Amino acid sequence: MKLEINTKEFIQALSKALSASSRKATLPIIENVLMVVEKEKITLQGTDLEITACSYIHQENSEEGSWVIDAFKLKEILTKLPDVVTTLEMEDTSMNIVSFGGDFTLPFMGNPADFPKVPVFDKELASIEGETDAITKYFGASKAFVGTDELRPIMNGVVVDIANEKVVMAATNSHVLIKLKTIFEAKGEDGQYVVPAKGAYLISKLKKGSKCKLAFSDKNLYVTSNNELYVIRLVEGKYPAYNSIIPKDFLYKVTVNREALYNAIDRVAVVSNSISNMMILTLEKDKVSVNGMDMDFNSKGNVSVAEDYTYESSEEKFRIGVNSVYLSTILSNVTHDKIEINLQSAERALTIHPIVKGANEGEDKVIKEALFLLMPMMITD
Repeated sequence: MKLEINTKEFIQALSKALSASSRKATLPIIENVLMVVEKEKITLQGTDLEITACSYIHQENSEEGSWVIDAFKLKEILTKLPDVVTTLEMEDTSMNIVSFGGDFTLPFMGNPADFPKVPVFDKELASIEGETDAITKYFGASKAFVGTDELRPIMNGVVVDIANEKVVMAATNSHVLIKLKTIFEAKGEDGQYVVPAKGAYLISKLKKGSKCKLAFSDKNLYVTSNNELYVIRLVEGKYPAYNSIIPKDFLYKVTVNREALYNAIDRVAVVSNSISNMMILTLEKDKVSVNGMDMDFNSKGNVSVAEDYTYESSEEKFRIGVNSVYLSTILSNVTHDKIEINLQSAERALTIHPIVKGANEGEDKVIKEALFLLMPMMITD
Protein backbone atom coordinates (compact mmCIF):
# COMPACT_ATOMS: atom_id res chain seq x y z
CA MET A 1 0.00 0.00 0.00
CA LYS A 2 1.11 3.54 -0.76
CA LEU A 3 -0.08 6.65 1.08
CA GLU A 4 0.64 10.20 0.06
CA ILE A 5 0.43 12.46 3.10
CA ASN A 6 0.81 16.12 3.88
CA THR A 7 3.95 16.09 6.02
CA LYS A 8 2.98 18.96 8.33
CA GLU A 9 -0.55 17.65 8.92
CA PHE A 10 0.76 14.15 9.61
CA ILE A 11 3.32 15.43 12.14
CA GLN A 12 0.56 17.29 13.99
CA ALA A 13 -1.60 14.16 14.11
CA LEU A 14 1.35 12.05 15.29
CA SER A 15 2.08 14.55 18.07
CA LYS A 16 -1.48 14.31 19.38
CA ALA A 17 -1.40 10.50 19.43
CA LEU A 18 2.04 10.49 21.07
CA SER A 19 0.78 12.79 23.84
CA ALA A 20 -0.80 9.74 25.51
CA SER A 21 2.11 7.35 24.87
CA SER A 22 5.02 6.52 27.15
CA ARG A 23 8.57 5.38 26.41
CA LYS A 24 8.66 3.47 29.71
CA ALA A 25 5.45 1.46 29.44
CA THR A 26 5.03 -1.89 31.19
CA LEU A 27 3.36 -3.19 28.01
CA PRO A 28 5.94 -2.79 25.20
CA ILE A 29 3.44 -2.41 22.36
CA ILE A 30 1.97 0.80 23.81
CA GLU A 31 5.33 2.53 23.50
CA ASN A 32 4.21 2.84 19.88
CA VAL A 33 1.22 4.19 17.96
CA LEU A 34 -1.50 2.29 16.10
CA MET A 35 -2.10 3.58 12.57
CA VAL A 36 -5.41 2.62 10.96
CA VAL A 37 -6.10 3.49 7.32
CA GLU A 38 -9.71 3.49 6.14
CA LYS A 39 -11.30 4.63 2.90
CA GLU A 40 -11.96 8.19 4.10
CA LYS A 41 -9.55 8.77 6.95
CA ILE A 42 -6.35 7.85 8.78
CA THR A 43 -6.51 7.31 12.54
CA LEU A 44 -3.46 7.52 14.79
CA GLN A 45 -3.95 6.12 18.30
CA GLY A 46 -1.68 6.25 21.32
CA THR A 47 -2.28 5.14 24.90
CA ASP A 48 -0.65 4.60 28.27
CA LEU A 49 -3.69 2.53 29.42
CA GLU A 50 -4.91 5.44 31.54
CA ILE A 51 -5.38 7.89 28.66
CA THR A 52 -6.12 7.12 25.02
CA ALA A 53 -5.53 9.76 22.34
CA CYS A 54 -6.85 9.48 18.79
CA SER A 55 -6.19 11.96 16.00
CA TYR A 56 -7.79 11.85 12.58
CA ILE A 57 -6.65 12.90 9.11
CA HIS A 58 -9.51 13.03 6.62
CA GLN A 59 -8.39 11.96 3.16
CA GLU A 60 -9.44 9.49 0.46
CA ASN A 61 -7.47 6.23 0.48
CA SER A 62 -7.59 3.44 -2.08
CA GLU A 63 -6.82 0.65 0.40
CA GLU A 64 -7.31 -0.15 4.08
CA GLY A 65 -5.03 -1.58 6.73
CA SER A 66 -3.55 -1.18 10.22
CA TRP A 67 -0.01 -1.18 11.57
CA VAL A 68 1.84 -0.53 14.85
CA ILE A 69 4.52 2.07 14.14
CA ASP A 70 7.42 3.63 16.03
CA ALA A 71 5.85 7.09 15.96
CA PHE A 72 8.69 8.71 17.91
CA LYS A 73 11.22 7.87 15.19
CA LEU A 74 8.73 8.50 12.38
CA LYS A 75 7.98 11.97 13.73
CA GLU A 76 11.68 12.72 14.07
CA ILE A 77 12.27 11.72 10.44
CA LEU A 78 9.33 13.75 9.16
CA THR A 79 10.35 16.88 11.05
CA LYS A 80 13.68 16.84 9.21
CA LEU A 81 11.95 16.71 5.82
CA PRO A 82 10.63 19.71 3.87
CA ASP A 83 6.96 20.63 4.23
CA VAL A 84 5.91 18.73 1.11
CA VAL A 85 4.00 15.58 0.25
CA THR A 86 5.59 12.42 1.69
CA THR A 87 4.95 8.89 0.48
CA LEU A 88 4.53 6.03 2.96
CA GLU A 89 4.98 2.59 1.43
CA MET A 90 3.66 -0.29 3.56
CA GLU A 91 5.48 -3.60 3.13
CA ASP A 92 4.92 -6.87 5.00
CA THR A 93 7.14 -6.01 7.98
CA SER A 94 8.21 -2.41 7.49
CA MET A 95 7.32 1.08 6.32
CA ASN A 96 9.30 3.04 3.74
CA ILE A 97 9.27 6.83 3.97
CA VAL A 98 10.05 8.49 0.65
CA SER A 99 10.38 12.25 0.28
CA PHE A 100 12.64 14.86 -1.33
CA GLY A 101 15.23 12.42 -2.59
CA GLY A 102 15.38 10.57 0.75
CA ASP A 103 14.37 7.00 1.56
CA PHE A 104 13.98 5.67 5.11
CA THR A 105 12.77 2.34 6.45
CA LEU A 106 11.18 1.64 9.84
CA PRO A 107 10.07 -1.82 11.02
CA PHE A 108 6.54 -2.40 12.29
CA MET A 109 6.45 -2.87 16.04
CA GLY A 110 3.87 -5.57 16.68
CA ASN A 111 0.52 -7.05 15.81
CA PRO A 112 -2.23 -4.42 15.48
CA ALA A 113 -4.69 -6.89 17.02
CA ASP A 114 -2.68 -6.73 20.28
CA PHE A 115 -2.91 -2.96 20.56
CA PRO A 116 -5.39 -1.87 23.30
CA LYS A 117 -8.80 -0.92 21.96
CA VAL A 118 -10.30 2.53 22.50
CA PRO A 119 -12.47 2.28 25.66
CA VAL A 120 -16.11 1.89 24.73
CA PHE A 121 -18.28 4.87 25.60
CA ASP A 122 -20.47 3.80 28.50
CA LYS A 123 -23.40 5.62 30.10
CA GLU A 124 -23.08 9.41 29.97
CA LEU A 125 -23.75 10.96 33.38
CA ALA A 126 -23.01 14.61 32.57
CA SER A 127 -21.57 16.69 29.78
CA ILE A 128 -20.13 20.13 29.09
CA GLU A 129 -19.94 21.81 25.71
CA GLY A 130 -18.19 25.04 24.83
CA GLU A 131 -15.47 26.87 22.97
CA THR A 132 -12.01 25.37 23.28
CA ASP A 133 -10.60 28.84 24.02
CA ALA A 134 -12.44 28.86 27.35
CA ILE A 135 -12.01 25.18 28.19
CA THR A 136 -8.25 25.30 27.61
CA LYS A 137 -8.00 28.43 29.75
CA TYR A 138 -9.71 26.85 32.76
CA PHE A 139 -7.76 23.59 32.61
CA GLY A 140 -4.53 25.43 31.82
CA ALA A 141 -4.81 27.48 35.01
CA SER A 142 -6.02 24.61 37.21
CA LYS A 143 -3.33 22.09 36.25
CA ALA A 144 -0.63 24.27 37.86
CA PHE A 145 -2.10 23.59 41.32
CA VAL A 146 -2.62 19.81 41.36
CA GLY A 147 -0.82 17.73 43.95
CA THR A 148 1.97 15.22 43.35
CA ASP A 149 1.65 13.03 46.45
CA GLU A 150 1.49 9.36 45.39
CA LEU A 151 -0.10 8.48 48.73
CA ARG A 152 -3.06 10.78 48.00
CA PRO A 153 -3.83 10.22 44.30
CA ILE A 154 -7.22 11.95 44.58
CA MET A 155 -5.35 15.24 45.06
CA ASN A 156 -3.34 14.75 41.88
CA GLY A 157 -5.99 16.05 39.54
CA VAL A 158 -8.47 18.79 38.71
CA VAL A 159 -11.95 18.34 40.16
CA VAL A 160 -14.89 19.27 37.95
CA ASP A 161 -17.77 20.01 40.30
CA ILE A 162 -21.22 19.99 38.67
CA ALA A 163 -24.25 21.17 40.65
CA ASN A 164 -27.53 22.63 39.40
CA GLU A 165 -26.11 22.79 35.86
CA LYS A 166 -23.27 25.06 37.05
CA VAL A 167 -19.63 24.03 36.72
CA VAL A 168 -16.87 24.80 39.22
CA MET A 169 -13.29 23.63 38.76
CA ALA A 170 -10.75 23.37 41.55
CA ALA A 171 -7.30 21.95 42.28
CA THR A 172 -5.11 21.92 45.37
CA ASN A 173 -1.86 20.44 46.67
CA SER A 174 -2.81 21.22 50.32
CA HIS A 175 -0.70 24.40 50.30
CA VAL A 176 -2.34 26.35 47.51
CA LEU A 177 -5.83 26.16 45.98
CA ILE A 178 -7.49 27.43 42.82
CA LYS A 179 -11.28 27.60 42.50
CA LEU A 180 -12.89 28.79 39.27
CA LYS A 181 -16.60 29.33 38.71
CA THR A 182 -16.80 28.65 34.98
CA ILE A 183 -19.08 30.10 32.32
CA PHE A 184 -20.29 26.64 31.27
CA GLU A 185 -23.71 25.11 31.81
CA ALA A 186 -23.68 21.35 32.25
CA LYS A 187 -26.24 18.77 31.22
CA GLY A 188 -27.05 15.64 33.16
CA GLU A 189 -26.54 14.65 36.78
CA ASP A 190 -24.82 16.55 39.58
CA GLY A 191 -21.48 15.07 40.58
CA GLN A 192 -17.75 15.44 41.09
CA TYR A 193 -15.26 14.18 38.52
CA VAL A 194 -11.49 14.27 39.10
CA VAL A 195 -9.43 14.61 35.91
CA PRO A 196 -5.80 13.46 36.36
CA ALA A 197 -3.03 16.00 35.84
CA LYS A 198 -1.91 14.54 32.51
CA GLY A 199 -5.49 14.61 31.23
CA ALA A 200 -5.91 18.22 32.34
CA TYR A 201 -2.70 19.10 30.50
CA LEU A 202 -3.91 17.48 27.27
CA ILE A 203 -7.23 19.33 27.47
CA SER A 204 -5.36 22.60 28.00
CA LYS A 205 -3.54 21.97 24.70
CA LEU A 206 -6.64 21.47 22.53
CA LYS A 207 -6.61 23.47 19.32
CA LYS A 208 -8.29 26.82 19.93
CA GLY A 209 -10.97 28.36 17.79
CA SER A 210 -13.23 25.32 17.73
CA LYS A 211 -15.94 23.53 19.71
CA CYS A 212 -15.36 20.91 22.37
CA LYS A 213 -17.45 18.41 24.32
CA LEU A 214 -16.54 16.80 27.64
CA ALA A 215 -18.71 13.77 28.41
CA PHE A 216 -18.38 12.14 31.84
CA SER A 217 -19.19 8.52 32.58
CA ASP A 218 -18.68 6.61 35.80
CA LYS A 219 -15.01 5.88 35.05
CA ASN A 220 -13.95 7.93 32.03
CA LEU A 221 -13.98 11.39 30.51
CA TYR A 222 -14.48 11.51 26.74
CA VAL A 223 -13.12 14.69 25.13
CA THR A 224 -13.98 15.38 21.48
CA SER A 225 -12.79 18.41 19.56
CA ASN A 226 -11.91 19.00 15.92
CA ASN A 227 -10.07 15.87 14.74
CA GLU A 228 -9.15 14.77 18.27
CA LEU A 229 -10.52 12.27 20.78
CA TYR A 230 -9.20 11.71 24.28
CA VAL A 231 -10.50 9.05 26.64
CA ILE A 232 -9.22 9.86 30.12
CA ARG A 233 -9.55 7.52 33.10
CA LEU A 234 -10.94 9.53 36.01
CA VAL A 235 -9.27 9.42 39.43
CA GLU A 236 -11.34 7.31 41.81
CA GLY A 237 -12.31 8.58 45.24
CA LYS A 238 -13.94 11.53 46.96
CA TYR A 239 -12.24 14.89 46.53
CA PRO A 240 -11.54 16.89 49.75
CA ALA A 241 -14.15 19.47 50.81
CA TYR A 242 -12.14 22.41 49.52
CA ASN A 243 -14.85 24.98 50.28
CA SER A 244 -14.45 24.34 54.01
CA ILE A 245 -10.94 25.85 54.09
CA ILE A 246 -11.87 29.10 52.36
CA PRO A 247 -12.13 31.93 54.94
CA LYS A 248 -15.33 33.96 54.96
CA ASP A 249 -14.34 37.01 57.04
CA PHE A 250 -11.27 39.22 56.66
CA LEU A 251 -9.56 41.95 58.69
CA TYR A 252 -7.13 43.12 56.02
CA LYS A 253 -7.64 43.89 52.34
CA VAL A 254 -4.95 44.92 49.87
CA THR A 255 -4.97 45.73 46.17
CA VAL A 256 -1.68 45.79 44.31
CA ASN A 257 -0.20 45.60 40.83
CA ARG A 258 0.24 41.91 40.04
CA GLU A 259 3.34 42.20 37.86
CA ALA A 260 5.11 44.54 40.30
CA LEU A 261 4.54 42.10 43.18
CA TYR A 262 5.66 39.14 41.04
CA ASN A 263 8.87 40.95 40.07
CA ALA A 264 9.58 41.87 43.69
CA ILE A 265 9.30 38.23 44.75
CA ASP A 266 11.52 37.19 41.84
CA ARG A 267 14.27 39.64 42.85
CA VAL A 268 14.20 38.80 46.55
CA ALA A 269 14.35 35.06 45.73
CA VAL A 270 18.01 35.52 44.74
CA VAL A 271 19.04 36.06 48.37
CA SER A 272 16.35 33.93 50.06
CA ASN A 273 16.51 30.39 51.40
CA SER A 274 16.07 28.09 48.39
CA ILE A 275 14.89 25.17 50.56
CA SER A 276 12.07 26.78 52.57
CA ASN A 277 11.25 29.42 49.90
CA MET A 278 9.90 31.55 52.73
CA MET A 279 9.33 35.27 52.36
CA ILE A 280 7.57 37.78 54.60
CA LEU A 281 5.00 40.21 53.27
CA THR A 282 4.72 43.37 55.35
CA LEU A 283 1.57 45.38 54.64
CA GLU A 284 1.53 49.08 55.47
CA LYS A 285 -0.64 52.04 54.54
CA ASP A 286 1.41 53.08 51.52
CA LYS A 287 3.25 49.94 50.39
CA VAL A 288 3.77 46.20 50.67
CA SER A 289 7.31 45.04 51.38
CA VAL A 290 8.70 41.66 50.30
CA ASN A 291 11.44 40.42 52.66
CA GLY A 292 13.61 37.34 52.33
CA MET A 293 16.80 36.01 53.87
CA ASP A 294 19.13 33.05 54.01
CA MET A 295 20.80 32.69 57.42
CA ASP A 296 23.26 30.08 56.12
CA PHE A 297 24.82 32.59 53.72
CA ASN A 298 24.06 35.75 55.71
CA SER A 299 22.11 37.23 52.78
CA LYS A 300 18.84 39.12 52.76
CA GLY A 301 16.73 41.35 50.54
CA ASN A 302 13.81 43.76 50.71
CA VAL A 303 11.74 45.19 47.85
CA SER A 304 8.78 47.54 48.30
CA VAL A 305 5.78 47.78 45.96
CA ALA A 306 3.49 50.81 45.89
CA GLU A 307 2.07 50.60 42.35
CA ASP A 308 -1.76 50.39 42.25
CA TYR A 309 -1.56 49.83 46.01
CA THR A 310 -4.32 50.28 48.60
CA TYR A 311 -4.54 48.98 52.17
CA GLU A 312 -7.72 48.68 54.21
CA SER A 313 -7.42 47.84 57.91
CA SER A 314 -7.49 49.41 61.34
CA GLU A 315 -3.97 48.06 61.97
CA GLU A 316 -1.00 50.17 60.88
CA LYS A 317 1.09 47.18 59.87
CA PHE A 318 0.59 43.46 59.25
CA ARG A 319 3.07 40.66 58.52
CA ILE A 320 2.54 37.20 57.09
CA GLY A 321 4.94 34.46 55.96
CA VAL A 322 4.37 32.88 52.54
CA ASN A 323 5.96 30.32 50.28
CA SER A 324 7.32 32.43 47.44
CA VAL A 325 7.14 29.62 44.86
CA TYR A 326 3.44 29.03 45.51
CA LEU A 327 2.67 32.75 45.50
CA SER A 328 4.59 33.20 42.24
CA THR A 329 2.61 30.33 40.73
CA ILE A 330 -0.62 32.11 41.63
CA LEU A 331 0.55 35.44 40.23
CA SER A 332 1.78 33.87 36.99
CA ASN A 333 -1.65 32.31 36.43
CA VAL A 334 -3.52 35.61 36.86
CA THR A 335 -3.92 37.39 33.53
CA HIS A 336 -5.09 40.75 34.94
CA ASP A 337 -3.00 43.75 35.96
CA LYS A 338 -4.27 44.07 39.53
CA ILE A 339 -5.17 41.67 42.33
CA GLU A 340 -7.01 41.85 45.63
CA ILE A 341 -5.50 40.06 48.63
CA ASN A 342 -7.71 39.28 51.65
CA LEU A 343 -6.23 38.28 54.99
CA GLN A 344 -7.59 37.34 58.39
CA SER A 345 -4.50 36.59 60.49
CA ALA A 346 -0.92 35.41 60.12
CA GLU A 347 -2.09 31.86 60.90
CA ARG A 348 -5.00 31.67 58.42
CA ALA A 349 -5.03 31.26 54.67
CA LEU A 350 -5.05 34.33 52.47
CA THR A 351 -7.16 34.61 49.32
CA ILE A 352 -6.43 36.36 46.04
CA HIS A 353 -8.83 37.57 43.35
CA PRO A 354 -8.01 39.17 39.99
CA ILE A 355 -9.29 42.70 39.38
CA VAL A 356 -10.65 43.96 36.07
CA LYS A 357 -9.44 47.50 35.58
CA GLY A 358 -12.20 49.85 34.46
CA ALA A 359 -11.88 52.61 31.90
CA ASN A 360 -12.45 55.27 34.55
CA GLU A 361 -11.21 55.62 38.11
CA GLY A 362 -13.42 53.77 40.56
CA GLU A 363 -14.72 51.29 37.97
CA ASP A 364 -12.39 48.44 38.90
CA LYS A 365 -14.20 45.14 39.56
CA VAL A 366 -13.01 42.22 41.66
CA ILE A 367 -13.52 38.89 39.87
CA LYS A 368 -15.01 36.76 42.64
CA GLU A 369 -15.46 33.85 40.19
CA ALA A 370 -11.68 33.24 40.27
CA LEU A 371 -10.25 32.50 43.72
CA PHE A 372 -6.71 31.55 44.71
CA LEU A 373 -5.92 30.47 48.27
CA LEU A 374 -2.49 30.25 49.88
CA MET A 375 -1.69 28.72 53.25
CA PRO A 376 0.75 30.83 55.36
CA MET A 377 4.14 29.88 56.77
CA MET A 378 4.98 30.45 60.44
CA ILE A 379 7.25 33.40 61.12
CA THR A 380 9.94 32.61 63.70
CA ASP A 381 11.96 35.64 64.78
